[in-house]
Amino acid sequence: MRLIDADELRKMFAEDYDHPLHHFTGIWAAIGVCPTINAAPVRRGEWKHTEHNEYVECSHCGIDRNIYTQGSWNFCPNCGADMRGEKDESTDCL
Repeated sequence: MRLIDADELRKMFAEDYDHPLHHFTGIWAAIGVCPTINAAPVRRGEWKHTEHNEYVECSHCGIDRNIYTQGSWNFCPNCGADMRGEKDESTDCL
């Protein structure tokens, strides 16, 4: 899924009256009534080893986790940072 800014899209069509889609009132109206979602930017982080070998620290919020008693985490349980590795542009919002 790709998120778009419907207000910017309408503004673009309004500024360019000769745009081919400008004359399709159904599309113009659909832009105005499309449902919206409340997307938040994804926090990204990584588990960094601390000076104590059995602990890792969230690079985003700094919370320590014991790697032996709490296992592997894909997300920080404190701040929700995504710890799964490389940034994926298609999932930049939640």
